[in-house]
Amino acid sequence: MRARTAAESRTGFVPPSRMRNMAEPLMQSIRRHPDRIALVVSGREVTYREFGDRVNAMTASLRDRGVGAGDRVAFLLPNGLHIVEVYFALQKLGAVAVPLNFRSVPEEILHLCASAEVSALVFGKEATERVLAARAGLPPGVRPWSIGTAVDGYDQLPDEEGTQGPVADEPVAPVGPDAISRIQFTGGSTGRPKAVVRTHHADLVEIEGTYLSNGLADDPSKIVLIQCPVDHHGGHDWLCMALAVGATIVLESGGFDAGRILRDVDRYRVSYMILLPPTTYTRLLDDPRADTADLTSLRIAQSSAGGMTREIAQLIFRGFPSADICFGWGQTESGLGSSLMLTRRMLEDDDLRWDNVGRPQPLIDMKIVDGHGHDVPDGVAGECVVRSAAVMTEYYGQPELTRTAFTDDGWLRTGDVMVRDPQGYFYLRSRLKEMIKSGGENVFIEEVESIVLRHPAVRDCVVFGMPDPTFGESVACAVELVPGRSLTLRELQTFCVCYIASYKKPCHLTVLDSLGRDFSGKVDRARIVERCEALAQRRHS
Repeated sequence: MRARTAAESRTGFVPPSRMRNMAEPLMQSIRRHPDRIALVVSGREVTYREFGDRVNAMTASLRDRGVGAGDRVAFLLPNGLHIVEVYFALQKLGAVAVPLNFRSVPEEILHLCASAEVSALVFGKEATERVLAARAGLPPGVRPWSIGTAVDGYDQLPDEEGTQGPVADEPVAPVGPDAISRIQFTGGSTGRPKAVVRTHHADLVEIEGTYLSNGLADDPSKIVLIQCPVDHHGGHDWLCMALAVGATIVLESGGFDAGRILRDVDRYRVSYMILLPPTTYTRLLDDPRADTADLTSLRIAQSSAGGMTREIAQLIFRGFPSADICFGWGQTESGLGSSLMLTRRMLEDDDLRWDNVGRPQPLIDMKIVDGHGHDVPDGVAGECVVRSAAVMTEYYGQPELTRTAFTDDGWLRTGDVMVRDPQGYFYLRSRLKEMIKSGGENVFIEEVESIVLRHPAVRDCVVFGMPDPTFGESVACAVELVPGRSLTLRELQTFCVCYIASYKKPCHLTVLDSLGRDFSGKVDRARIVERCEALAQRRHS
């Protein structure tokens, strides 16, 4: 059993891993800090007591519409009060939350709802046109409910505070900790997004491991700014972690806005902040308003390991004079992962290799194995496998994929090639599962390829990631055209965004005479990437 933090020992705080339902950490914070500000959204401040009332009102509203334990309810909502209220109301009902990427287009909405077999879809006014476009194709029995907007023919959920009484008197559905809490879609190399099944206990262990890793529970101010979408796994983790320890969350909405973020850090004296990917800090601190904002309150600047460089770290340390940098690796499937706390002293002493993703977080084990599942010595590359109570249960509706995701003795195969050094630090070498990480989003190659191949001018294609100074990686595409046809990048992009979200569309296009598939239909991706890079260099020389 892990040691309790100083804050837990002093105050009688009950760790999330000892609870049964993901709503309980929030309820504990409401009882302990009713008058503390829980959420700040677009300048509106909501106390824990007020937020509890709002969640209770949403719980009653969903219950009146027949939502109960085990029901799967999808929601297509941007960062804001509504997405947080709907999520916790579903947890209190024992229902299953199915967050959809808010940028999803109609075809993706239909696929995701069908994959998770949802019974209802909650959407906000910003998604109304896309939901209406998908309306005819929604699976039978899916009830669309709007919130914050009236849509003809659709039921509308209330969006004002309720008066349902204090949370302490609000019962939580009697589901066990092994019941499904959330189905979270993730990227991969298998084409479509995979539906990761996460239990209450897995998510409770995850948020505990996260705050133990970054020290938020012992932070005296606990003012947390979240800019990344909370419909993603990372944003969801930080949202629930912060509420579990009674923090105030400044939840950014409406996309990246450097001026607004800088103003909020200054105004609310933010102590913890998560921006993904690391290049987002460059976009933030390159803004001229960074020179006049008071950024001395920040203690932890959180990001992902991929794309973190010495130059970005130096920029962060200059911009936030009191902050350390925390970054690491993890997956939706694994829940937890690895992390590294980078200090100024480490940077000055050059005590870091930049492909380092840190050591395992609390409550998770990580090791490196060869192709036969045998442990390999330190310094030898192999696949990273993990074991934790925070790991997913399965891929929903995909038993064969679930079977191959785990070793015979229960370790999760991550698909990432890593090396561990004698000090226990892990280094990411490559991905067994080909995936593009663009601006914090997972773009999976086979899905984009399947859309590009629909274009009538395309005979064959290969999609790959290209280094991008802003987004870490961008989507590049090499195509072999139908004889006599032509294709421009703009034409391909216009076609793709009819079927996939805009961030997945190719940003670079190279037309080749042939992709050179061999007799078995395989293509040498590395060779194609080299050809595309050579052609690009020629064009720019």
